[in-house]
Amino acid sequence: MREAITELDDAGVDSIVVSLLFSYLNDTHEQRVGELIEAETDLNYALSSAVYPEPREYDRSVTTVLNEAVKMTIQEYLGRLDNGITDRGIDVPLNVMHSGGGIFGTDQASTFALRTVLSGPAAGAVACREVTRTERLERAIGLDMGGTSADVSIVEEGGLVRSTEGEINDLPINTPLVDINTVGAGGGSIAWIDAGGGLRVGPQSAGADPGPICYGRGGTQPTVTDANLVLGRIDPDAFLTGDMRPAITEAKQLFEDHVAEPLGKTVSEAAMDVVKVANAKMARELRRVTVERGRDPGEFALVAFGGAGPLQAAEIARDMDMDTLVVPRSPGVFSARGLLLADIRMDESRAYTGATLDAAQVEREFTTLVARLTERFEDQGLDADEVSVARQLDLRYEGQAYELTVTMPDGDFSADRFEEALAQFHEQHEQLYGYDMPDEPLELVTLRVAGTVETPPITDAPSTSGEPAAAREREVYFDETGFVTTPVLDRRAIGVGDEIEGPAIIEESGCTTLLPPNTTAETTSEGNLRIDL
Repeated sequence: MREAITELDDAGVDSIVVSLLFSYLNDTHEQRVGELIEAETDLNYALSSAVYPEPREYDRSVTTVLNEAVKMTIQEYLGRLDNGITDRGIDVPLNVMHSGGGIFGTDQASTFALRTVLSGPAAGAVACREVTRTERLERAIGLDMGGTSADVSIVEEGGLVRSTEGEINDLPINTPLVDINTVGAGGGSIAWIDAGGGLRVGPQSAGADPGPICYGRGGTQPTVTDANLVLGRIDPDAFLTGDMRPAITEAKQLFEDHVAEPLGKTVSEAAMDVVKVANAKMARELRRVTVERGRDPGEFALVAFGGAGPLQAAEIARDMDMDTLVVPRSPGVFSARGLLLADIRMDESRAYTGATLDAAQVEREFTTLVARLTERFEDQGLDADEVSVARQLDLRYEGQAYELTVTMPDGDFSADRFEEALAQFHEQHEQLYGYDMPDEPLELVTLRVAGTVETPPITDAPSTSGEPAAAREREVYFDETGFVTTPVLDRRAIGVGDEIEGPAIIEESGCTTLLPPNTTAETTSEGNLRIDL
């Protein structure tokens, strides 16, 4: 082992990852290898039993390697940021959003760096949860559509749907995650014709620079944004900012050359097809997280945000037979709002070591986990009494290869609550797979605990965005009608309780909301647009 460590040191590696079989049950050997690395070199090292103490050695190894690779970059960045804040005399704790839908301190972010992956979409999901609560929705699907992709999340029973498994570039990552599903369809997604003459949209994107053709920055490939401009859904003057100059004529011409002509359609028809293909990709992702997982999409409201989400959402929701669409206030920066709303949250897990499914053994192991979790909060200067703890069990039927995570009822551990969780496993299994086997023995694979400390509520500052623009009209294309003279409204001019009949366009800074024909929108007391489809 010493020879291998020395060989790696001589090769110039920056860090060593140690991942040994069954270290999730007994980490003694990994700890010993760590001691040897310290004795023989000055290298950094990471133990898989500390980063991800759970079964499946490949997943554990990859997760630890990725965490260590990201860790070095995160540590450098957070160090500079922390120093910059201190140099400016700002004396406040610095917290970082993580993929589990909470925030934690810089020390935790540096140690568990991989948990910052997908933290932006997770913040959007947190904000979606708030809208679900304030609008008294039972269930909601969050659709966060930006320039390159769309992220889908789910809120059920007042909470976010979570996972412990994700993927980056086809590599598994095992870390606490809000269950975010991403599809390569955004405003900058490029429309193209494949070898068989079929229309495709994405996953290639024009990005922000040069961006869509209509940005006037030299873009040459038609995008979803260009399609919406051709259809009259976006105001050309919206691009009169900074160094952007509207290139409407160029957009129409290149749309004709690259899409309409090969399809044998008019520019408007081709642009509508591009929008429909992009919408179909997002609807397919919504079906994946609902229908394919035993959920009825008609029982959910759609909450649309991001710069492009409200422009596409009504047509997507109709495709999904959904009745309600909510566009929150300031949808273009909605994820940033989620970051401000996020509670302090930390997670711990360990493989279950008991030979049988014994409540007393489970309680002992949970006690150890909770103590470890509480220590992390105390290291961040927080009072252990403020921490709310949720317990989870990864269960499966004997002989199965993968588990379902079941959340135990609130409160301290008890044998009765443990039995309730076991019964809940059968219900979840039936919902997800269409059957259960209540007479089959169960295996407990992993124990999980999540601790949260609530952050203070945020107060919205009065708007300083100036006077609303006067109502006007423009020709807007809809699939069922073609071009229709359509009212264009400034969202700031729509008062609480005002009803807007579609077709209509509602504009605001950084975002446009489309109301197709036969829809009705109303501003709620919370300032959100609630649209009946």
